[in-house]
Amino acid sequence: MSKGAHACWTGGSANYLSSGGEHFGVGLTRNPTNTVYRWLVADPASPGTLRPSGTKVGIPAASWNVAPPQGGGNPVVRAVIEAEPPEVHEQYRDAMWGKVFVTESEVEVELHHLVTDDPAVPHEQSETEVEWTILQAGPPGKKGHNELANEAKVRAGNKSVTRRYEFYEYTGAYDPENHEVMCGDGDCNAPLDGELGNYIGAQMAAVNLVDLPPVVCVGNGDGDDAVGVNGIIVLVNIALGQADTSECAGGLPAAASVDVTLIVQAVKNALTGCAAG
Repeated sequence: MSKGAHACWTGGSANYLSSGGEHFGVGLTRNPTNTVYRWLVADPASPGTLRPSGTKVGIPAASWNVAPPQGGGNPVVRAVIEAEPPEVHEQYRDAMWGKVFVTESEVEVELHHLVTDDPAVPHEQSETEVEWTILQAGPPGKKGHNELANEAKVRAGNKSVTRRYEFYEYTGAYDPENHEVMCGDGDCNAPLDGELGNYIGAQMAAVNLVDLPPVVCVGNGDGDDAVGVNGIIVLVNIALGQADTSECAGGLPAAASVDVTLIVQAVKNALTGCAAG
């Protein structure tokens, strides 16, 4: 699953070996089922080796989903960050504020680009996708603000999507019974005075888009992401031998024969939309 190890660079300073790393990262070919970050420090009992230090790092990781293009369009890229599950049953976990920046590129992103000051990482105000939001996991059956999900259709010609997530401590009020966040504005759309704590850290994440075959929306011959009555009539005429397949070229799978099953699929697409078909 891994396509690389990690990067750790401090600029080649004289005290490099004792100064620690600026960035750790990993390249993956699929989403992991779980991600845990731990700081590593020198093990005094075993010179030359490292050991985990303290608890795991409280910066959540992103998972990606790429929906293939519909009818020759562009893919939709969705990124989700899930909050850490509660430690105590029926209690909410400590909350944190999050901000999201996003950018797209015509080139693929390499692991070493995913550092704060790299031009490939979005951080300008114009690249803001989410100004402020709360991330907090709730008890079983209560979602709360348990995930941060963002999706968008990629612009034509772009080969990668990069998001930068910034996390800050939430220092506002909590419900004394279940520890649920109680933002002053009622919706947690932005921190009020006394609700924004220290900067926790940032998560830079990117996905490179491989060449995805377009998903044919049966009956959608004109490529407008919708199946209309005319498209279904054309399919019926093709099935009856009264029209040529070229009249619905964009709405037919390769080498498919137009029969009742295919027409039923077109009707379904007309009712529920191409993405559902």
